[in-house]
Amino acid sequence: MMEHTPPQLLRVMRLNLENQGGAGGWTLISEDTLSQAGNGSAADITFSTAPEEGDIVIIAGVSDLATSRDMSVNTSGYTTLFSNGGGAPDALVSYKVMGATPDTVVNVTPTDFANRDTSWVVQIWRGVDTDNPIDQTTTSASASSGDPNSPSITTQTDDALVFSIGLLDDDDVVGSPTLSGYTNVLAKDTQFGSAGSSVMIASKEVASPSAEDPPTWSTTGQMHGTVLLLP
Repeated sequence: MMEHTPPQLLRVMRLNLENQGGAGGWTLISEDTLSQAGNGSAADITFSTAPEEGDIVIIAGVSDLATSRDMSVNTSGYTTLFSNGGGAPDALVSYKVMGATPDTVVNVTPTDFANRDTSWVVQIWRGVDTDNPIDQTTTSASASSGDPNSPSITTQTDDALVFSIGLLDDDDVVGSPTLSGYTNVLAKDTQFGSAGSSVMIASKEVASPSAEDPPTWSTTGQMHGTVLLLP
């Protein structure tokens, strides 16, 4: 069994999306969430608004831990940006640019730990450069504790969309977390308190190529264990 570990790791990743439509060209099409019972079956997350060709779907999932089955995105065509299989938390971030026949759902499987739910957040965006949606290398770093705090990233194009995604172990974030200067916050927790986990996402459009250093998230819970940030 993948054992729960004490608070010890802060994981950080960074990413930005390249814009196709210029300033203000980004449109948030859909936001959806799902919680799945631990050791449950695969299920669809049905998009509240159907995407069109060229839209990008970003999905992030988290669970306190797993035994032998990590969480997964089962729909074909998704690219993994981050996976913490076997970790605490068990976590996954993936994306897909929709083709000529866009999906209306994404199928996901929770971890197999019966007493730990898996939570997912999904955002669909329009305006991405479909030839080069991610124009900066996604990287990671580690630290010991604290609220999620993403490192700086240098954007490469005008009007890049920068994301910060937090995946938290051993805590449910009560209420709505905030990230100063960032909008379109979406969060989901597992409702297991100190045995739970939380996932959150926010974004910001950066007008011109520059170093963007997202601030620290503000939450009502204490941050423990593994944290993933994806700007």
